Parts: sequence; structure tokens; C-alpha cells
Amino acid sequence: MAIGIEFKEGQGLGNQLWNYSAGVGISKYLGLDFHILNMDQFKGNDFLSLYNSSPECSIAFANEFNEKIYIDTELKYKSSSFDSRIFNINIKENVIIRGLFQDERYLTPIINCLPDLIKFNPKYVDLDNVCILNIRGGEFKKHLNFMLKKSYWDNAISHMKETYDINNFIIVTDDFKYSKLLFPKLDIISNSIYECYNYIYQAKYIVVSNSSFSYFPIKTGNNKNIIIAPAFWARPYNKYERWCSIANYYKNWKYMLPNGCFMDEGSIDISRNKTENFYLTSSSCEFFSNNDVNISSHIVRFKALVKYVLNLILPRYF
Repeated sequence: MAIGIEFKEGQGLGNQLWNYSAGVGISKYLGLDFHILNMDQFKGNDFLSLYNSSPECSIAFANEFNEKIYIDTELKYKSSSFDSRIFNINIKENVIIRGLFQDERYLTPIINCLPDLIKFNPKYVDLDNVCILNIRGGEFKKHLNFMLKKSYWDNAISHMKETYDINNFIIVTDDFKYSKLLFPKLDIISNSIYECYNYIYQAKYIVVSNSSFSYFPIKTGNNKNIIIAPAFWARPYNKYERWCSIANYYKNWKYMLPNGCFMDEGSIDISRNKTENFYLTSSSCEFFSNNDVNISSHIVRFKALVKYVLNLILPRYF
């Protein structure tokens, strides 16, 4: 019997790697085989090698496990945490898992083996006295509550300069024009998933956006000294100080508040526990639906074309 995951058109590389890694971790914990469906849809096929315990087998998955998702109607956000049910289910048939699965606790059985499960051959770049700014634009600009303000990057740059004597900064981004508007004098790496992954993989100092893309090049790379991330993650400026999502807290990262100060571990624990208690007692709860990402390919291509045109006209907003 096996645990399976499915790669789909429209998924980002970060989301795919979280689904993959959680699937491997869950299968190892339960002592089952692991299988990937639609490997041809994997965004990292050209430069990443993934473990697949039964790659040549044709496996039918009659059952699904859907990760629990919390709906925050006040912040208009779908938030996830660790769904412990998956480690306690009695599996009698092959099960495909669906959801976000971005909590490190899913990786517990494999957390020290990730470099062997996600193999990457880096091209050397000298980043000894360089901080990487992983700026996310693109579709994020359509969601004002999601987007990080320029002050976040300015505060992080100041902290790197004053605390670590780092004075060289390179932007890694999915949105060249937006990043150029923010920091016209900085070098920018863009338009290549490999190059973006490669720079983050080798960075010793990095400031990340609230995107899933950076986690695995950080986790599987070497020499990570300082990682700055936005406090409260997907809703960094929310007045309730809820952690959106609870899953997106990672040990040993420094979480910066909007005022440029950092949260200590105690404050982070209080915020995350308060958020989870709120979701358990005050918010509706539903299951992840595969239909949310089941978009026909022609619609995906049309949306990409519209986004491209709008980005040419209004790069700060699209």
C-alpha cells in the first residue's frame, strides 16, 4: 500500500515541494510506499531530483485524505496547521493526500534527510558578504493584505547592515519590474527558477517574503546564518496579530514585526496558540477541495496572458 501526492498545473514549486516532502514524511512514518502522480507537472524537473519509491508502478488511489483547513472570515484567508489525523489513520487501501501540508511536523521522520530527498546541483556564486532579498510580486500584488510593504525590506536591510555588517544586497524575484521599482540600484536575479533557487540555496543571509518558495532551498542548502521573515506570515499587518497560517512558522528564523522589531519565541508561541484556539472555537472549518485548483489549461493560459499585459502597464500593482 502507498501514500500518494499529485502535481498539478497551476501549482508553484514551493507548494509542490511541500506536498512532496510531507508525503514522503507521512509515508515513512506509516511504513508505506510513496508515489507521485503527474510527475511531468513538476516545476523543478529540469534541476531537481526527487525520491519516488514506486516510480514505474501504475497505482490506483481509491481513497483521499484531505488536510483540515481553517476559514478565517475576518481576515478572508484559508489557514492551515498540523493535521495530526494523518499520522493516526488506519490505511487499508492506497491513499492520496490533498492539502497544503506546510507544517514542519509533517517532515519529522525525514527532516534531516531532505538534501537526499531533494537533490540539487548548485552552480557556485560568491555570496560571502551578500544578503539575498527574496521579493515576491506577480499575483501577490492582487492581494493587498498579503503584500509586504517596502518598509519591511528597508527595515530588514537596515538590520543586516547594522547588526551583521552586510552591505551588499541582491534581489531574487519572480517579478523583475516590480523589484526594480522598489530598489532600482540593486542587482536582480529573475526569469529563471533555477537561478533563483540556486542563489537562495547558497545564501548565508536572506530576507524572505511570505511565500513557500524559499523554504526548501534554505533547508537543503548550506551556511544559513540569518533568515528574516515577516511576522504573522500571510497577513503581516492584521490588527488581530493572528498567525496566518499557523503552519508557516519555522524554527530558527527571525520574524520581523511591521515596526522593524523582532518577535521573541515566547511571543510567537502565544500568537500561534491564540490563533489556533480562535480557529478551533470561533471560526468555521472545512476540508481542502481539489476543485479549488482544478482549472482547465486554457483558462490558466488566458489568465497568464492578462497578467503579463497588466504587468507591462502597471508593474507596481500587477
